[in-house]
Amino acid sequence: MLVRSGSRRHTLVFQAFVHQVAKAIGAGAAVLDGNVDAVVLTGGVMKCRWIRSRLIRKVRFIAPVHVLAGNLEMEALAAAAFDVWRARTRARTY
Repeated sequence: MLVRSGSRRHTLVFQAFVHQVAKAIGAGAAVLDGNVDAVVLTGGVMKCRWIRSRLIRKVRFIAPVHVLAGNLEMEALAAAAFDVWRARTRARTY
C-alpha cells in the first residue's frame, strides 16, 4: 500500500481522504440532530485497514460503526439505473 511505502505525499492524500469522509459523516449526523443508529462504511476502500481504522476512530463517537467492505459499487449503480429504466423508482437530482 502507498501509505506504507513511506511517501509523505501519499500519506497526506490518504489522511485528507479520511478527513473529508469523516466530515461528511459528521455533517450527516448533525442534520439528523444526532439521532444516528449506526454508521455503515461500505465499498472497496474499506478493505484498506489503514483508512478503515482511522475513519472508525474519527466517527465512532456518533454511533456504532459497521463495515461492509466490498467491490460492488458498479453493480449497485447499474441496479439503480435499471430500476429507473424499468420505472420501479424515480430518478432524483441532488
